[in-house]
Amino acid sequence: MDMKELIQGFLEEAEELLRSIEDSMFTLEKDSTNEEAIGSVFRVMHTLKGSGAMFGYNSVTSFTHVLENIYENIREKRMLLNKDILDLTFDAIDLLKNLLLDPQEPSGTVKQEYDRLIMAFENTCQQDKETSTNTSITKKENEQITLPCPTYYIFFEPHENLMINGTNPLYLIDELLALGKGICYSKTKNIPDLHKLKPQNCYLSWHILISSEVDISEILDVFIFVEDDSNIDVQKISDINLIEHAPFLESLPQHIKKYDHSAVDILVELTHEIEENSSLSQILPDTVSVKKEETEISKQQKKPNEQIEKPQTIKTSISENTKEEKKTISSQKTKKPEHKKVSSSIRVSSSKIETLINLVSEMVTTQARLNLLTKKAKHTELIEVAEGLEKLTRQLRDNAFEISLIPISSLLNRFQRLIRDLSKELHKEIDFITEGADTDLDKTIIENLSDPLMHIFRNAIDHGIEEPEERLARGKPRKGSLHFKAYYSGTNVYVDISDDGKGMDTELIRKKAMEKGLISADQKLSEEQILQLVLHPGFSTAESISNISGRGVGMDVVKKNIDKIQGSISISSKLGEGTTFSLKLPLTLSIIDGLVVQINNNEYIIPILVIDKIKPIKNHLITAAFNNNIEIDGQQLAFLYLRKEFHINGPAPIQEEAVVVSYQNQSVAIVVDKVVRESQVVVKPIKQQYKNHQIISGASIMGDGTVALVLDTNKIIEIYSV
Repeated sequence: MDMKELIQGFLEEAEELLRSIEDSMFTLEKDSTNEEAIGSVFRVMHTLKGSGAMFGYNSVTSFTHVLENIYENIREKRMLLNKDILDLTFDAIDLLKNLLLDPQEPSGTVKQEYDRLIMAFENTCQQDKETSTNTSITKKENEQITLPCPTYYIFFEPHENLMINGTNPLYLIDELLALGKGICYSKTKNIPDLHKLKPQNCYLSWHILISSEVDISEILDVFIFVEDDSNIDVQKISDINLIEHAPFLESLPQHIKKYDHSAVDILVELTHEIEENSSLSQILPDTVSVKKEETEISKQQKKPNEQIEKPQTIKTSISENTKEEKKTISSQKTKKPEHKKVSSSIRVSSSKIETLINLVSEMVTTQARLNLLTKKAKHTELIEVAEGLEKLTRQLRDNAFEISLIPISSLLNRFQRLIRDLSKELHKEIDFITEGADTDLDKTIIENLSDPLMHIFRNAIDHGIEEPEERLARGKPRKGSLHFKAYYSGTNVYVDISDDGKGMDTELIRKKAMEKGLISADQKLSEEQILQLVLHPGFSTAESISNISGRGVGMDVVKKNIDKIQGSISISSKLGEGTTFSLKLPLTLSIIDGLVVQINNNEYIIPILVIDKIKPIKNHLITAAFNNNIEIDGQQLAFLYLRKEFHINGPAPIQEEAVVVSYQNQSVAIVVDKVVRESQVVVKPIKQQYKNHQIISGASIMGDGTVALVLDTNKIIEIYSV
């Protein structure tokens, strides 16, 4: 892997990290004391600082260092997170995105913003420091503050050949220190003379102390990939934060420098002496008391002629606990704790995923051909093999699709920021509520959703939700609500975007449509049809043009992009109460389980997940049907007669098949000559001659090389349901 690929990997990771920061910031806007979100911002800044320095992005490193210090102070409760810091952090995220565009030192407007934010952060921190000083309680001059947070000791001695496989021990130490507050001492005794030194070898070892609330297993996990190539000793040496204890830190180097291997024994002794200090016993009286008792018992045990005054129960308890503790630590050192699950992931380019999907699609088509040939051969063993291969192909298909699907939350991250910034610009207060953000969609669909959602959100903020004073005058809460909801239904994903704003005036929309010549004065339209008029190109009811929306463009883009991915859009609105845009989207555009049906030797495909039932029906009932309705299982259903729809001549069979399909609460029967089989099919885009045929969504190449059209059942229901 060359340097360009490494830098590209860093930039992709940095983009993900900045998105995660924005998520944390939205959480902190609602709860500024959320420790998990504060810790997340700190860790991301720490990671960007180290990675930026590695790849020459020095401006990123210096800027994130400032933010890292601020959020470390907030995390350690030395500062309070206020609105000014939140707003500045959002601006800092934008600046970091610009700094990542070029590793050179910033210039022009980027440099100005860099300097502005550095100064703003310094001023904010200074104000916070002055406030803290004025309100703090005066402490004794020599009083030592020690926090009740465990301290761990780690001895890390990599084997000489550790770096040959690409492992950098400094990264591991950096990861350790990110778990809490720590200090590190390197040992250089093993470095050979210059003429014997090999640049690819590692000759250093490290003594590391960390004060952190994490479990010891999380520290051990840092070394999970190097434990066979290193000497590692990890033990908890105290239940209190020794990193904040000055006398301990002052005496530490003189003890550590004597040891080229694990120094845990001397550190445990040193810890016991420090914990006997009275100021510490006030913090953790129970812990210090037990350790004092253990020390006294240990001293008395060394004198066989003296009687132990402590009760036997205390002695036994301490002895058993000590053995159990040693046993536990030993077990943790030798194997990974069973309760700790380690998840891992790899970064794969989207082009490789697309290639995988294309190969699986071709495999499905080839599988269909194999099934056809085995049935013709009538070879029992070959049929069994083909059936087994078909099961494997289906599993491979499902797994490949799971890999290619992307959660819709990847889109919502950017829209959260858009909504925040626009509402601030327009002086509106808006709560953005999301539901079903983990709903997965095909990458192609996600990409085509970006523009439609952006226009819907912009219009809702600009024209839908009122300003706070207007909302209060109308008896509404001061803060408006913008709700995003995504959910699965059959082979589709539904996305609803609703607001509690002023709603749409259907009379005004009708009037504007007549002025533009879209409808005539005597034309009768339902309320839903009137609302659909806003999706026409150039249609707008806005009295004035704004830089947010209202130029008469945008909503037609919504419809075009949704149609492009074989989806549909509907609008519902109530004047004074709000508006809802509902998008219906296919889960994927590539491979589906389909029911192959036949009409006069021509094959068509109906998606299986929308089928309710299949019933035989006499042809004379179809031809004699009144008002395009037939009775199936005691229910009157509208039907689509495919023979008539596709102008197929020739005699129809005496008995045909009615395939009942459903969408939401509506059902329609599709009448075909016969049902042939169930099959996996690869859906391909339809060519120009079929694009104007509403009920066709795609086509598939069958096993015998013929082409079968895929029916859009949702469109059929929309057109033919009663």
